Amino acid sequence: MNLFPPNVAAPAGVAPWHLAASMQDSEDIVDALTNDPQEIGLKCWNSLVDENDQSPYMYAVSRNNLSCNRLVFASAYLSRFTAYWFC
Repeated sequence: MNLFPPNVAAPAGVAPWHLAASMQDSEDIVDALTNDPQEIGLKCWNSLVDENDQSPYMYAVSRNNLSCNRLVFASAYLSRFTAYWFC
C-alpha cells in the first residue's frame, strides 16, 4: 500500500520526480523512484507535468542535471530489453 501514490502530484502539480530532478546529486533518489515493479516512475518521467507543463525530464534539463535523465533512460532501456528477452 502506498501512502503517497507516486504518480499523483501535489499542489502546483509537483511530484516527487520533479523535486528529485531539480536537485544535484539526486541519482539515488531518482533510482529509487523509478525502480518499481509497475514502472510507474519510468512512465511518469516524461508525462507527469506540473502546472507549467514541465515534466521531471524538463526539470532535469533546465537545471543541467543530465545524469538523472541518463539514469531513467538507461533503466527504461534495460526494462524493455529484459522484458523482451526473458518473458
